[in-house]
Amino acid sequence: MSVPLASPSRVLRVLRQSVNQSRTNSARPFDYCNTAFSEISLMAIRIGISVVTHQGQNIWQNGLGQNVIFLADALQKLPFVENVLLIDVGDQNALPPQVDASAKELRIVRMSDATDQVDVVFEMGGALDTQWLDLMRARGKKVVYYCCGQPYVGLVEAPVFDKPVHVMRPDRYDEIWLMSKDRLSVPMMRTLHRCDVHLVPFIWHPQFLQKRIAEVAEHGLHYGYQPRTEGSLDATARKQGFRVSIFEPNISVVKTSSIAMLACEEAYRADPSSVSHMHVLNTLHMKDHPTLVQMANSLNLVKDSKATFHGRNDIAGFMAQFSDAVVSHQWGNDQNYLYLDVLYGGYPLVHNSPWLDAGYYYPGFDAQEAGRQVLRASREHDTSLTEYRGRAQRVIDSVKVAASVRRQRGKTRRMNKQTKSRMPDRLNVGVSIFIRKGEQSLWENGIFQNCLYLVMLLKRSPRVKSTYLVTGGGDGGPEDAKRFLVDAPVPLIDMETAMTKLDVMIEMSAVIQAIDEHDQRFVQYREAQRSAISRFLPDDPRLVESYSALLDSLMQKAAR
Repeated sequence: MSVPLASPSRVLRVLRQSVNQSRTNSARPFDYCNTAFSEISLMAIRIGISVVTHQGQNIWQNGLGQNVIFLADALQKLPFVENVLLIDVGDQNALPPQVDASAKELRIVRMSDATDQVDVVFEMGGALDTQWLDLMRARGKKVVYYCCGQPYVGLVEAPVFDKPVHVMRPDRYDEIWLMSKDRLSVPMMRTLHRCDVHLVPFIWHPQFLQKRIAEVAEHGLHYGYQPRTEGSLDATARKQGFRVSIFEPNISVVKTSSIAMLACEEAYRADPSSVSHMHVLNTLHMKDHPTLVQMANSLNLVKDSKATFHGRNDIAGFMAQFSDAVVSHQWGNDQNYLYLDVLYGGYPLVHNSPWLDAGYYYPGFDAQEAGRQVLRASREHDTSLTEYRGRAQRVIDSVKVAASVRRQRGKTRRMNKQTKSRMPDRLNVGVSIFIRKGEQSLWENGIFQNCLYLVMLLKRSPRVKSTYLVTGGGDGGPEDAKRFLVDAPVPLIDMETAMTKLDVMIEMSAVIQAIDEHDQRFVQYREAQRSAISRFLPDDPRLVESYSALLDSLMQKAAR
């Protein structure tokens, strides 16, 4: 099944339309199909994202905490977002020390204090109270579940393995947002939660990694791959091969160390000089389990005392001291911050993520091919480092959100305030049509029919107050047009009347004159659009959505 990838701004426009309708007409039900992309209102929305704070919190404890901040950064860039605040369901009411909340203009509030401060709620970093969400939805607010974990595993592992879990009523959301790694779970989530599901882009930024790199540098340590031919490494280190680290969390089947360990073993058996040591992190909680003990003791790396099992460590601090390469494995979870942290440092990354167009790839559970990729990295990485870093940077650039957005946000807000003061909530829209004196037929060409189809379509948009056909271009006037368009579905007006009556003029079959003298928005409706519209009936929902989206985009622009 093919599921389109939606941008957060596109999906948020859907939510904003619903919120705005609820503000202005709470008794009117929201028709998702017909109004999804039809809003023109410039009313900014306020967003809340859930977080869970606790004693001793650290941004490196898991990727979810970083994901919340990255999403907040991305949403703050949208021109119709007034502000983003974080809703704390923990006990500290403060962010981890690595997050400069004031610089990011992020406030953290309790759930009860957020009731009157948000229009859209994202349940993301912590579970929100169901009764509170019901209250917010009853007041016309919108609730989105931004699911970062693997949805299927989250559904089945807890009951199968008797894991503790926060029980949530499935039908408490308006929408579900998933990353493309969870594309296969879209039908499951639609059925389970009884709402629409959107795929949204993966986002990341090196801001926290950069801070940690600076911290370790203060202790004389360097994060970043150092070619083994450089004089900074002694001869013994150059001969020993890679010190490989495995960072999988080992708390779910989606990311475990077993295949990565076998990959290192495969490389070591083929060439003992390729791997000098294997560090397996996040394993202390299962170090005494018979399965792990038997597997580990069967490895030559363990028999030769070249393996160490650790607890949790941050990547920058550990790599700077103990490691030269990373081997990873995932199952249905191919978008991970670990990959980008490793690539940012230029370290060899052996992985099985088909999403990642960088590093050293092996498919699925193929531990033998993974071992060959470890060998390849140990032999080729130094000589191909420039090319490797270039590919890594392209991946990073494709997901990175801008770190500094304050100036643009202020400029956009001023523009929106100025525009909002001039524009009505519902628009008077005109479509130009060529009229000449004398006989004229609707069947002379397709453009005359397209004019009628377009005004019929625009009449269906909830953001359009009234539509008109504007006569012009030829030597005819409204009287000629009336004979020509005896059954026209909308009023006919001349160009002079249009300039005082309309908010939006669409130039279609007659050229509009003197547009620079007026403050209305104008759009050129050219041949490509003409041919496209003639294929569909005017009441087709897709066309209603598309043209409503065009109007929305049009009205966001600054006045010329």
